[in-house]
Amino acid sequence: MKKIICLVIITSVLSGCLRMKVVDQLNILKVIAFDKKEDKFEGMALYPQYTLSENQNKAGFLKAEASTAGLVLSKMNQQAGLPVEIGKLRMLVFGEDLAKAGVSEFVRTICRDPLIGSNMQIAFVENSAEELLKLSKKEGALFLSDLVEQNIKKKTCLLPTFKCFYLTTMEKEEIPLSLI
Repeated sequence: MKKIICLVIITSVLSGCLRMKVVDQLNILKVIAFDKKEDKFEGMALYPQYTLSENQNKAGFLKAEASTAGLVLSKMNQQAGLPVEIGKLRMLVFGEDLAKAGVSEFVRTICRDPLIGSNMQIAFVENSAEELLKLSKKEGALFLSDLVEQNIKKKTCLLPTFKCFYLTTMEKEEIPLSLI
């Protein structure tokens, strides 16, 4: 009997320590893109804004410049009115110049987060990734990843998932031939 009472007390105390996150009080990034600008890196992100009314654009856009991928994400967090989370990231996009220079630092920074799913898509674009994100922002934060998913299902497009990309190219530092 004492064990049951002890177990109930411990369970109730530990459940009170859970850190709650309310979706309406977060900027949950869905697409992150990186470009190379001279000696710095430029990061852009799209996230859905669930609290806006129907007639407003429901995609938020963040942009930051820094010398490392980790600093880019930190600067995005400083700019946003709400905390930035990358746990539901659906797509990682790299511009052409950055892809040619190497993307290992960015992939390693993103993969350190245990909440990132291994089925996230990775894409490389010709020219600037910022242009692609600005165009897809007009349609919504999920437009780009939904478009790619649909094309993969229809077998008209083949993009590597994060897991496939990491396992096949990170050791060799090759650029896959998957341009949007």
